[in-house]
Amino acid sequence: GGSAAGGGGYAPDEFDTEPDATIEWQEKHNAYLDEKNAKEQEDREAIIQKARDEIEQLYRERTEKKNAKFAMNREAEEQFTKDRDAALDHGEPWERAAFFCDFQLQAEGRDTSRLRSLMIQLKNADKDKA
Repeated sequence: GGSAAGGGGYAPDEFDTEPDATIEWQEKHNAYLDEKNAKEQEDREAIIQKARDEIEQLYRERTEKKNAKFAMNREAEEQFTKDRDAALDHGEPWERAAFFCDFQLQAEGRDTSRLRSLMIQLKNADKDKA
């Protein structure tokens, strides 16, 4: 049997140093992991905030464009109404009808060449009377 005083026994100081080194390593490792998690959380929050800011900017720009389009449409409608009322108040019947016709040549859609030529004939006939 081995006694503590004998050479074959265990010395408590021998094994105490190894658990201390393991504990120290675990503590350092846990601190590293905590620091890494905190950094990841900061990065995640920064990305989320950036995304929120970009979404806000997108909605702001969208609202500005929408309001500008509304204003432009309102102005165009007011101008169209003024032009229409002016066209309906005076002029020959063909002039009033011509206001509502689109005489631009179009590659696709209805063929308006007959209507266009009829309106031009009416216009020229009216000029010949004068």
